[in-house]
Amino acid sequence: MYQSILFPIDIGSIDSYEENFTVAKALSNASTTKWHLIYVDVYSSGHGYGFDFPDLPFSAEPRKDMIETLDRFAGKIEYPRNQIKTIVRSGAVMNEILAYAGQSSADLIIIGRGRPTWTSLFVGPLAANLAKEASMPVLVMPT
Repeated sequence: MYQSILFPIDIGSIDSYEENFTVAKALSNASTTKWHLIYVDVYSSGHGYGFDFPDLPFSAEPRKDMIETLDRFAGKIEYPRNQIKTIVRSGAVMNEILAYAGQSSADLIIIGRGRPTWTSLFVGPLAANLAKEASMPVLVMPT
């Protein structure tokens, strides 16, 4: 069983993650596994998927509504709430996920495959790059 699992979520399609979480929690133990639900806001930070937009005015603080959305999601899933941490970060998505994975000592990242492109065919570009760059296992699930 894993002790610390990082579960990146796209707030724009948050409802699609409930089924994935239900399947994924079989990899955990409700009394010891800590889940980290993370959303990375690329818009308020001025960062995209690895690109900087230095001339645009953005806020470094995560918006309260994003945190509330993640908290509502955490409240709906059947898992002890004290074992779930919700995090909103701002920046380049892959960089922020990998940085937080290291800070939280995550031993597994579970991510949805996203929307594939012609270059990534079966796995979305973020999931494919995370699987390539992460120092811990990455489980890619359909969303």
